[in-house]
Amino acid sequence: MAVSEEDTPDLQGPPSSGDAAAEEYAPGETIPGSPYRVQQVLGRGGQATVYEVVNAIDKVMVVKTLHRHWAQRPDLAGRLEHEARLLVRLEHPNIVSVFELGITADERRRPYLVMERLWGKDVRRLLADKGRLEARVVVDMAIDVADALAYAHKSRVIHQDIKPENLYVHVHSSGRAVTKLLDFGVVRLLDAHAAAGFEGTPLYAAPEQLRGEPVAAQADLFALGVVLFELLTGERPWQELEASADLPTYVKARLAAPAPRVSQFVEVPSALDELVARCLAAEASRRPESALVLGRELRAVRALFRGPQHAVHTTEQLLASAVESGEAEAPRAPLGATLPLAGPAVSAPALAAAAAAPPAA
Repeated sequence: MAVSEEDTPDLQGPPSSGDAAAEEYAPGETIPGSPYRVQQVLGRGGQATVYEVVNAIDKVMVVKTLHRHWAQRPDLAGRLEHEARLLVRLEHPNIVSVFELGITADERRRPYLVMERLWGKDVRRLLADKGRLEARVVVDMAIDVADALAYAHKSRVIHQDIKPENLYVHVHSSGRAVTKLLDFGVVRLLDAHAAAGFEGTPLYAAPEQLRGEPVAAQADLFALGVVLFELLTGERPWQELEASADLPTYVKARLAAPAPRVSQFVEVPSALDELVARCLAAEASRRPESALVLGRELRAVRALFRGPQHAVHTTEQLLASAVESGEAEAPRAPLGATLPLAGPAVSAPALAAAAAAPPAA
């Protein structure tokens, strides 16, 4: 059985998609006990359904509710509450904003989380569309994520599940693109880092996580290194081990195999190649000292792309292209609402593309 990104301990056995759909709130329905009216279902996963909603003054937001199967488990309901309390505390432009935690007032009694509505595309889908991304775009994204991690680590929080699905390239109404860090559901406080036990996604986990050892902030830097390798090359560093191994066999093989270099697959500046290799060091002590230091080194790498010899596409241009082709969402008014005749000035290619984009389904 092949190892997959879904091999996350103790979160297996989700309800079927049919069961999840049957218990969802319908467009136009108000989530009981809240001011949030459902616009559409944005997605459903093994544990939760994500809705686009509007509040009493038609502000577009997102609500995430646990499925019934999981809402009955105190540990997962508690995890959602933990995520909410943590994210309310983590106010940073590169971390998704969380506004409220509640419980639905109907017989379902579902815990729900209210978050900002993001417009654009998650990095997993960008990668699926493009195969791999240009180095300058990857460095821009990595700087945003490193800044988010530096702030989280300063707040004594380790994310523990950095992967493309948990990174989102969001386009502001100004047209500026920014990468945001999502899903702190498996975070661990640094004060409690001595507690062992694996949490996260094995394909992106640091060796110390795979061994079930205590983790520190450097585990997040390792996972970010795996993501950078994948974005630059189109595949994960140990991808050849994934297809034919079950999870224990994969872990054993991973721990024994050195990380390849990005430069074995694609041409990148040597400084970027070296930095990714350091993030992927098996020993935590050989990785960058902190996310703050990593951010500084990434900015030094970005300076290498400023010369005229580099034909680069910025993150804004990448997202504008995705919006124009209908592959990513652009900011819009609530469904059924009328756009104001006047408002803040907007600019940049992403907004021009947004004007021509087809309406969201």
